[in-house]
Amino acid sequence: MFTFPVIDYYRRLGFDFEKEPFDVIAHEWVKEYMTNVKDAKVNDGVIHLLKRAKEQGVKQYILSATQLEMLSFQLDLLGITDYFDGFYGLDNIYAESKTELGKKIIRKLNPERALLIGDTPHDYKTAREMGIDCVLHACGHMKKEDLVKCSCFVFDSIKDVENFIFES
Repeated sequence: MFTFPVIDYYRRLGFDFEKEPFDVIAHEWVKEYMTNVKDAKVNDGVIHLLKRAKEQGVKQYILSATQLEMLSFQLDLLGITDYFDGFYGLDNIYAESKTELGKKIIRKLNPERALLIGDTPHDYKTAREMGIDCVLHACGHMKKEDLVKCSCFVFDSIKDVENFIFES
């Protein structure tokens, strides 16, 4: 059911924006999220993958539909900021889409090879629009059966993602 833009997710849940504007809901969500973000954890295997990639000289970036300052706060809180060569988030809290931002970034970075690791069909769509490969990890907002509809590899574990990257 989860989707981007997030406003469509709320519509699917039955929210009536005539009764309560999306702007109000978005601000309430951010307030609740920031109250509870301290309890967030990095998924199993992610630190190992980040370390291995950094040790092997792989450039690592984050592209997120999260507002940039919130993203920076999250990365610092999780203690993983230093693994990344850069991170990019939106200039607002409405989680519309990261596709346009991704297209700007890929033109700027101009990598010989790039791989987007994501967990939603929106990540797959964004990678396609950026002209890069994508793999999906069935650990986030979406069920695996929804992810396999995308034309890319879908993995059940971060270890499987790591093996795909370094051993294929």
